[in-house]
Amino acid sequence: MVASEHGFTNVVNELLKSGAYINAVSDNNTPALIWAVMEGKDAMVQFLLEKNADATIESGGVRGETGTALDIARKLEGEKGRDERAPYTRIVTLLEEAAKKN
Repeated sequence: MVASEHGFTNVVNELLKSGAYINAVSDNNTPALIWAVMEGKDAMVQFLLEKNADATIESGGVRGETGTALDIARKLEGEKGRDERAPYTRIVTLLEEAAKKN
C-alpha cells in the first residue's frame, strides 16, 4: 500500500511478480488503487489498472473517503485548485475508460 501511495511503480511491480495480490486491502480495507488515487499518483493508477486492479472495490473510509476509486477521484478533482487538479483529471479519465471496458 505504501509503495502505491508514494508512486513507487518499480516496487509494486516487483511485489506483483513475487505473488502479491493486486486487490489486497490495507488494515482499513482500502486497496492500493485507492491509495494511489488519494495521493494523485496518476502513473501508478494507470499501472495498477493495466495490471487489472479492480476499480469497483470501495474504500474502507480511510481519511474519511468512501466509495470507489472513481468516486473518490471525482471528489478530489472537484476540491483541488487549478494548479493541483491535473493529475486527478487524468485519474478520472483513466478510471472512466477502465469502467467502459468492464
